[in-house]
Amino acid sequence: MRVRILTSIAGPRFSYRRNQSVDLDDATARDWIDRGMAAPFAEPAHAPYPVEERGEEQGYETAEAPTYETTSRPTSRRRRRR
Repeated sequence: MRVRILTSIAGPRFSYRRNQSVDLDDATARDWIDRGMAAPFAEPAHAPYPVEERGEEQGYETAEAPTYETTSRPTSRRRRRR
């Protein structure tokens, strides 16, 4: 059973953080849910923005990565001692 961890839990062979979703055996999951340590995890029916609905077809424009000029100056800005 998939559950969402409500409190951080650690043992000799596991460690779960708060809000992490994990698969547990049914007995352990029910026990942790009854004790308030976890909640049943409900997965969404579908992704909020499917890949086929995004992009230029839907009016979105794709942007190119900016280009930066490089210089031959050294990156160090220390002043030389005279």
